[in-house]
Amino acid sequence: MARLEKFLKKKEMTFVRFGSLSKTKFKTVWKKKPNEPESGPSFHTPPVKKGIFAFIWPYIDDFLWVWKIKLKDDDTEEESKKIINTIRKRIGKKFTYSGMIWCHFTKATTGGRRKGSWVEVHTDELDSLLRKQKHFDRKELMGDKFMGTKKPIIDPYKRGLGGFMSIDHLEVFIEKVN
Repeated sequence: MARLEKFLKKKEMTFVRFGSLSKTKFKTVWKKKPNEPESGPSFHTPPVKKGIFAFIWPYIDDFLWVWKIKLKDDDTEEESKKIINTIRKRIGKKFTYSGMIWCHFTKATTGGRRKGSWVEVHTDELDSLLRKQKHFDRKELMGDKFMGTKKPIIDPYKRGLGGFMSIDHLEVFIEKVN
């Protein structure tokens, strides 16, 4: 009985959000126009009108939120990093969530509702899908003749471990936070 209960228990995942955990209403979303494929202005266009963007812990892409911070032109790179790290610790909200979620792992899954570059999955599947996505990204890095490496890639998202890949495709969108 204990094994069955463990199997049926929903898996909560840890996420990070920069901003409030209240749903935001977006003006532009992915939509299907008559006789045309689904389209949106960009890869980061939300799949639905209301929800929040978040990152799967620990894969945070500062580029997607740091643009809101006003840095001085005369700040050195080291000063800028220090400011960003301080703000990251202060305003980053770590939370756990279990339920339906939108992600960009369209190559890693065949199921789920789709909107452009987004696919809807349950958090129970997210660990497995993230492992598959890491595999695809490792493979892509190994095949990259310009940026690739001949060394084994342990983590494609961490420099120094053979990796040098953007992680903006690891962002998620959650419709129902609470």
